[in-house]
Amino acid sequence: MQDLSGQTLGQYRIIEPLGRGGMASVFRAYQPALDRYVAIKVLPPYYAHEPGFTERFEREAKSVAQLNHHHILPIYDYGQEGDYSYIVMQYVEGGTLHALLTGQPMPPHETVRYIGEIASALDYAHGRGILHRDVKPANILLDRGRDRWSLLSDFGLARMIEGTSALTGSGVGIGTPRYMSPEQGQGMEVDHHTDIYSLGVMLYQMATGRVPFDAETPFAIVLKHISDPLPMPSTVNPDVPEGVERVIIKAMAKEPENRFDSAGEMAGALKEAVEKGGVIAPEPVPEDSRAPIEIGATGDAPTLRKGVSSPPAPETAASTQVETGRERGLPGWVWALGGALALLVVVVLFVMVDGGLFVLSDKGGDEKAEIDNTGTTQAVTSPEPPTATTEPVSATPTPAPSDVAEAIVPTTSAPPTDVPTPHPLAGVLPLYKLEGHEEAVLGVAFSPDGATLVSGSEDRSVRLWRVSDGSLLQTLWHERVTGVAFSPDGSLLASTSTGGPGVKLWHTGDGSPVEGFGEDERTVNGVAFSPDGKSLAVTSWNSVRLLRLSDGEVLRTFEGHESSVVAAAFSPDGETLASASWDSTARLWRVSDGMLLQTIQHAGRVEDVAFSPDGETIATASGDEVRLWQVSDGSLLRQFEGHSGYVECVDFSPDGETLVSGGIDSTVRLWNVSDGSPIRTLEGHDAHVVSVAFSPDGVTIASGSRDSTVRIWGIERT
Repeated sequence: MQDLSGQTLGQYRIIEPLGRGGMASVFRAYQPALDRYVAIKVLPPYYAHEPGFTERFEREAKSVAQLNHHHILPIYDYGQEGDYSYIVMQYVEGGTLHALLTGQPMPPHETVRYIGEIASALDYAHGRGILHRDVKPANILLDRGRDRWSLLSDFGLARMIEGTSALTGSGVGIGTPRYMSPEQGQGMEVDHHTDIYSLGVMLYQMATGRVPFDAETPFAIVLKHISDPLPMPSTVNPDVPEGVERVIIKAMAKEPENRFDSAGEMAGALKEAVEKGGVIAPEPVPEDSRAPIEIGATGDAPTLRKGVSSPPAPETAASTQVETGRERGLPGWVWALGGALALLVVVVLFVMVDGGLFVLSDKGGDEKAEIDNTGTTQAVTSPEPPTATTEPVSATPTPAPSDVAEAIVPTTSAPPTDVPTPHPLAGVLPLYKLEGHEEAVLGVAFSPDGATLVSGSEDRSVRLWRVSDGSLLQTLWHERVTGVAFSPDGSLLASTSTGGPGVKLWHTGDGSPVEGFGEDERTVNGVAFSPDGKSLAVTSWNSVRLLRLSDGEVLRTFEGHESSVVAAAFSPDGETLASASWDSTARLWRVSDGMLLQTIQHAGRVEDVAFSPDGETIATASGDEVRLWQVSDGSLLRQFEGHSGYVECVDFSPDGETLVSGGIDSTVRLWNVSDGSPIRTLEGHDAHVVSVAFSPDGVTIASGSRDSTVRIWGIERT
């Protein structure tokens, strides 16, 4: 397809190409009416001349546009102009899951996270009768501004072109060979189980670092999915736990009815397997499998972790057999065709292994597939789908019909055992579950008097709650809220966003916006008020900016980070600023002149940072630990271990004796600062805990989660 840069489709002005695939090309475009950038997927013009295409395109586009799920890439609009049919989508910046799969196993907590997120999107679509039919890492966009939040794209695209003359003939399969189910590869009728199979292939790749089936031609790959036994994941990566392996086996069963009934069921089984160290109760071998499944020696299964893959065992070994195509009684034409591969030339009309459309046909054609130096067959120079950036939306959302605080019957947690150092915290009472948000709650903060709690969510709302009874006081609106903070005197409230404007200031008395402030259109990840209340620190892509509160003027920019800066905190005296970044560092800066004082290196990205009340130490959340550092020299004082997966947030109690943290294991944990020992583990959230805060008096904790709720916990002290 030609470059459409500079042209206009409907109300959208094409800016530049983002990517080109076998089924469509994608461009970045500008929509003047809403002053935002969007991504436009444009189908080749020859489809417009196919009988029935226009009706099918409109029907499928309208159906997919109705999908409204937080892990499905939103479709804003669609249309046709001349011979061009196009779909308008959210523009997301951050790459794809494909880019994270570098040939090595993915850490278990990330695997569980991404499989769970995509599974929820698939179940939502399946429940509305919509299949994806091309689930693969390259179709999963990661939103950089939302902690690499996954968004499944390209729903309905394969369906739109189905039935065109390019796809007629015998033996047609639409999808990507490496992730294609056996029934899809044979051109048979498919149901939601085909997407579950593809998700199983993704899980196999995450666990081992490679896809289960590969070959020199797409046709040969499809035949392997149909007829070859599944190479056991543990023969590729010995560190794959038994329980995880069984999840993969079931998801990739040759017969659809032997797979999981839903993607959510598969994700749940995976989470259980990882949480239990990979050991789960054995399931019956599918009836269509004649060979026994031999997982290996019993005993303590290793945890799923990143490691060096060992060469796969021969696929014909008894220990690797799950089910074979001949035992399943595949049609004779498959075996005849397979046996004749050495003699016949396979005609492939369109092929894009990691980036698009796959078609088998007995018709002739002139198109040629190219083999790159990695052995990937593709029809385009760039297999990566386009990525996009979030955009401002001017429409004001309608408040949720119910904003309720669910009172929780207080039950004092059981006292801990073997706590080395006495601690004044005696117990924790779960007080309220605050409901009303519809998406992840990325920020929580208490007012200086402790009477009010503010929460900010990706659902574009900022909500103020009365702490004493959990009642909703007020709802304000801002694009995809990433952070919230009260001014030291409690008169102002700041919220930040990845959708623009980057920062908004509100009067807490009546909820009115502060005029003349908040016109900054940058993506902002977090916010902190200076202790004197005269300035505001906001974090963005690779810097922290200090804004004058009176007019929003940039006073100083702290530069040096090499990736997103996601959090910042002032020292109690206001002289030092700490920043946390995904470049694996926390940095300390002198506020007066922006001088870098310390660079504190971590092994992985740093998600949060907090100053102790005395200003002598900082706590950081990175990897599966909280770490305590000396401010004066950047030395490591202590590590707090216990979370199973990334720690997303951390805060000090006002007396400095306790740390609170939240993580992707859905728990809130309390720690003894003096010796690093665990005090309490608070359970109740159903998804990642991404924000925590102590009240100013230290008697209350608030936690925000990706389950869209806020929980308030009461502290009992000795």
